Amino acid sequence: MLKNIIFDLDGTLLPQNIDEFIEKYFYTLTKKIVSLGYDSDKFIKGIKIGTDAMLNNDGYETNECVFWEAFEKVTGYKKDLISDYFIDYYNNEFNELANSVIPYKGLNEVLYKLKGKGYQLILATNPLFPKIATENRIKWANIDSLVFTHITTYENSYYSKPNIKYYQEIFTDFNIDPSESLMVGNDMSDDFVVTELGCDIYIVTDHLINKDNLKLPEKSSNMEELIKYLKKLI
Repeated sequence: MLKNIIFDLDGTLLPQNIDEFIEKYFYTLTKKIVSLGYDSDKFIKGIKIGTDAMLNNDGYETNECVFWEAFEKVTGYKKDLISDYFIDYYNNEFNELANSVIPYKGLNEVLYKLKGKGYQLILATNPLFPKIATENRIKWANIDSLVFTHITTYENSYYSKPNIKYYQEIFTDFNIDPSESLMVGNDMSDDFVVTELGCDIYIVTDHLINKDNLKLPEKSSNMEELIKYLKKLI
């Protein structure tokens, strides 16, 4: 019996090309920090190595901790002195990246109806961003974050996709039985790996990522068809 529905954000609930987004994100964040007197090459290197540290996190500290440890080591820039600039960026320039997003109509309404029917909804977005950035991106999708029981961010996660332990952490923390769960994502690597734990999968194809050209699962479609599928659960 299906009790839990776990959603990815990038390219799934949020219709945005992830490569284009990351490129604009790096550019606008670096532009802001450099304008404050920081070295661009050193800063970019720190961001990339910090991100790699989160992707390879083995669970000994949160993604937030491993990011800043790696960033400080590479750049010499201390979190206490620079983090406020990051927060200011996420509150301002970052939201300009939403200009190209056209939210899916009716999606938020369907999610609330699912919640009202007793399904537990979790947003399992790769936890490489702080809470403030993730919540802003949820707004870009015209979704109310309160519909989710849990949202993964770099503050509360010890692993990242596609590490199977990322999903195991969610199932353990919320006492979730994978066999009673459905993962909805768009990435045949980052999201499909959850099936190894016995979780069902639904792949959204609007912004499909399938680098190895793997066969899509039986449950796969564009977002329009997914919404119809979710309505049948209500």
